[in-house]
Amino acid sequence: MDKADLAEYEKVLICNVTNGNRRETYALPGEYGSGVVSVQGAGARLYYVGDCLIILSIVVTDYLVEPRMILVDDRNKFVEYIKGAKHEQPLF
Repeated sequence: MDKADLAEYEKVLICNVTNGNRRETYALPGEYGSGVVSVQGAGARLYYVGDCLIILSIVVTDYLVEPRMILVDDRNKFVEYIKGAKHEQPLF
């Protein structure tokens, strides 16, 4: 959460790349440095150990926010900051 600048109770969208499920929820910290991503409640049935997830935070603001994207390894340990496309290219 620190590396991605996620705050406790910040709204997030969890996208499961493995099975296509998506769920809006909020972020809660676990044991610091453990790398555990745990989905609680009914949504827990949508995610399984080993699934590939993309976790997106959601902010509503009047000013420009520079996204902070991180890449983690298969144990959820920080690997590197990654840069996203600043301008999308048209498909057609």
